[in-house]
Amino acid sequence: MRYFIIVLVLAAFFIGCGDSKHFIANGTQGYKPNLTLHKNKTFVFKVNLCQGIGTIKGNYTKKGKKLILHVKERDFSGFSGDKIQNFILYIVDNKKLKFMDNADVGCGPRKGEIFTVKQK
Repeated sequence: MRYFIIVLVLAAFFIGCGDSKHFIANGTQGYKPNLTLHKNKTFVFKVNLCQGIGTIKGNYTKKGKKLILHVKERDFSGFSGDKIQNFILYIVDNKKLKFMDNADVGCGPRKGEIFTVKQK
């Protein structure tokens, strides 16, 4: 029963977005960090490294209103956030996420930054 409820919640989260859901950060200056969540529970997180773009990949889980990104690989080092293995976002609603991690990543995202669904 619990598994069924989790599947229903994730299905509702993805309604109308095909095999993935794309979010873009609102607050960062310059390049806007973005997050793509795939239905197979993998993600691609593009972050602003001030002098370029970094990519973080892995799997995600949902616990209540928290979306937890479990890092499997990243293509950068030497920037803030480069040692973090799990990023936490709060699910505001089915179109908004709030970056809740205590550490900023490069030049963005920053703690409290809102990500909204990217319109096609």
